[in-house]
Amino acid sequence: MLKVLDLVIALTGLRDHEATAGGFSPLTLRMVADDHKAYYPGARKIHLRITGDATTGQLLGAQFVRHLHSWVHKRVDVFAAALFHALAVDEVEDLDLSPTRPRWAAPSTPYRRPPKPGRGIGARPHPVRPERAASNLPRREGNGQGAAVHNRPWPNTVGGTRYRSSEPQQARGSTMALDFDSRKNPRNHADFKRLVHAIRHASKADETIWLEWKSDLELDPADKGDKSGRAHVARAIIGFANRMPDDAGRFAQGHGILMVGVGPEGMPGVRPHDITELVRWITPYVGNEIGWMPTYVEAEGENGPVAVLIVTVDPPEWGDPIHCMRKEAPSKTRDKSIPEAAIFVRTNEGVTRPARARDIDALTRRIQHRQPTMELAVEVIGGSIQPLSCTDEDIDSWLDAEREAALESLNEFLARRPGRSTDRHLFASLHAYALTTIPEERSVEQYRHQVEQHLLKCRTQLAAAVHEAAAARVLPVTLRVLNQTDVNLENVQVELYVPGEVQALEVGSDRLASNEHFPRALPALPHYGSVARALPIAFSPGLPAARTFTPSQTIHIVNGGSATIHLPPVHLRPRRHADLEAFVLVAAVGETGPTTAEWSATCTNQDGVVTGQVEIPRAEPMLFYETFVADEEEE
Repeated sequence: MLKVLDLVIALTGLRDHEATAGGFSPLTLRMVADDHKAYYPGARKIHLRITGDATTGQLLGAQFVRHLHSWVHKRVDVFAAALFHALAVDEVEDLDLSPTRPRWAAPSTPYRRPPKPGRGIGARPHPVRPERAASNLPRREGNGQGAAVHNRPWPNTVGGTRYRSSEPQQARGSTMALDFDSRKNPRNHADFKRLVHAIRHASKADETIWLEWKSDLELDPADKGDKSGRAHVARAIIGFANRMPDDAGRFAQGHGILMVGVGPEGMPGVRPHDITELVRWITPYVGNEIGWMPTYVEAEGENGPVAVLIVTVDPPEWGDPIHCMRKEAPSKTRDKSIPEAAIFVRTNEGVTRPARARDIDALTRRIQHRQPTMELAVEVIGGSIQPLSCTDEDIDSWLDAEREAALESLNEFLARRPGRSTDRHLFASLHAYALTTIPEERSVEQYRHQVEQHLLKCRTQLAAAVHEAAAARVLPVTLRVLNQTDVNLENVQVELYVPGEVQALEVGSDRLASNEHFPRALPALPHYGSVARALPIAFSPGLPAARTFTPSQTIHIVNGGSATIHLPPVHLRPRRHADLEAFVLVAAVGETGPTTAEWSATCTNQDGVVTGQVEIPRAEPMLFYETFVADEEEE
């Protein structure tokens, strides 16, 4: 919140550009309304904007501007709570907020509506889903100037010493991400075992649009009339098949995965059945139009090896029909039976539920949707991945050189100490140039102690210095995107995924002011002896001014083992190309040869997502401190 004179500005959640960077399709409604009923004196206009996802209906954010006494802080609290519980936009107006009395300051709120039939006390409450905000909404950190770049510092330790990063850290108590590369679809037994292990250490927040698990489910119970286990599997398959292709394509290469017999609370496993029998049990409920494949994987449970059932559902595609239950699934209690023709959808927050009207509308558009017509190519026109060696031996070698450089001034001072005539002639010449001197008052032992303290600070700040120097001195990678169609493509946005232990950095600058040193993250090198300082004068001509460098506000980088770079959008004319914003890629020494990165692209005037691969070359390894002295070599 921000107060400006008599106005209060409040916001929560994401704004349009932040939602776009987070992979959403934002739609914002702007309105002006009275802060309470107009017939009651003192009504003032309140300006508000509500942002939601045009595809899913998810509430993404809200902003208010109004007079100081319009209770804006309480109004924004409603939306903050709605975001935390992952409500949809239309669910916000269903909130049964307390009625107010005429003497209160806010008898009416523009977004409040009377409860719909079937809502309120005694009705089925909305599910509380705090995990949705943690798993799907990018965190807004920093000073509010756009979405923060979530970088994991490289390396995590320097010479065995942990350092404190100045970059945004994960909030205490927030949900950790699933320890599995969710972009890739598991292809073999080893991949599935890694996914099983990740689920055992996951939280409920990790169950999202592509992944569902069920720790206990009986597919062939003793009561042959109980089909609830088979119905649950069929329900999950239909929900995965009824996703929108663009949403599904962000994870597991579009596949949906159901894990039975494992969960964060335990891994009891399942009784394995013949795959042919399993297919025969489920097919009558899902039909033959959905592609799905069951398999079993053996994992180590609490009491020994157990079998885990894994059902993989094919990615949905544009033009797919609306899938539904092909057969009634009876239950012991009639109210839990699933009728024939029931339609289920899998939501972004990890819930498989009956389709609502907006879901049917979206699936209808999926049927009518034409295939994407974008034809793009992406190539690397400059730069490479730069391996940096930062071993304990490298760090000790650099610190030794720092110590030697810091003691050089002391050795020179001691060498000319007996006569001191050099200092007298120097002081006289300095006085002629309007300079004054500060005499040295430290003892030799005190200075040596200061040098050792300097080296400790250097070790602590070394990781930040490596980041700064690499961003400024390593040759950045530049991508070129080519429009291979005869139509204009507007706001083409490319997302690049670089696998492996790499880190992406925004391009920095090594231009310095006259009183600065590089890297700026490191403390200045100590000096022993008298120091010359300029006398205060009205004007000193000829002092060079450092060029200010403003980091990009549009490129968005996510580092976490691998790197994902969201590049700013560009406009492409027919058969033309555009060079995208450059970025730096660094890696640890070890891997050799080029790296195959994956890219995806969207634009605002064509539907669909175009994907491809591009090879990024890898440069010869270099020592980390070589990036510190590049400017000295240039001089």
